Amino acid sequence: MVVEEFTKRLLERRQQNRAIINGKTWEEREFLAKFPGWNESTVGYLHSLFLSFFKDEDKMLDFKGFLCVLECLGDRSDHSKRLKRFENADSDNDGMIDYTQYLELIYNYDSAPKKSTGHLAKRCYKAADKAQFVNSLPMEKQLEYGLF
Repeated sequence: MVVEEFTKRLLERRQQNRAIINGKTWEEREFLAKFPGWNESTVGYLHSLFLSFFKDEDKMLDFKGFLCVLECLGDRSDHSKRLKRFENADSDNDGMIDYTQYLELIYNYDSAPKKSTGHLAKRCYKAADKAQFVNSLPMEKQLEYGLF
């Protein structure tokens, strides 16, 4: 049920924000320089996730939204690790993180990865690569493959 709700919300947000992402209204080059190994697709994908779960009134992500992002990324870390990482990223201790803090948190989530496939930042890159492939398919093919 959570996955279906997320997929529905993500699709709605992606459609609403496609022009923003494609128009590169956020400082893409700055983010790419700050996060080596990520590309435009990765940052765009993470941007879509952020837009799906952030608080509309203040454009910030709370811990609950962060947990949803981690679930969508396939992270299997325990609750205490998630909370500790979030609290470390929340520099003003208001229970919310902004977009830049969010990207830094995801990028540095695994400080010393055991395997490259388990590293959350690399997993984001792979997920974004798959999402870009799906987006490149014509609508008919997406429907045919059941991607909607």
